[in-house]
Amino acid sequence: MGSLRLEIEPAKEMILDAPATDGATYPVELNFTHPQTKGQRPLLENQWRHDSKVRVFAIITADGKRMAPRVLSDSDDTMPTAE
Repeated sequence: MGSLRLEIEPAKEMILDAPATDGATYPVELNFTHPQTKGQRPLLENQWRHDSKVRVFAIITADGKRMAPRVLSDSDDTMPTAE
């Protein structure tokens, strides 16, 4: 996520500060490990645009039908504005 390197254990969560200035893009690379493989495997490489008015959340979950986990993400633009 931007210049950060994160390692998140299974069944854990993490909340990040803004990875970029408003309107800027930042690189996102997600890798995963699996007990049947050695080392990390790429899952997603992309550029995301930061919008300070929108909170983006991602859920990474195991999918019993395949080795790679499933990534679900959505945006929440209902954050209260500062008054």
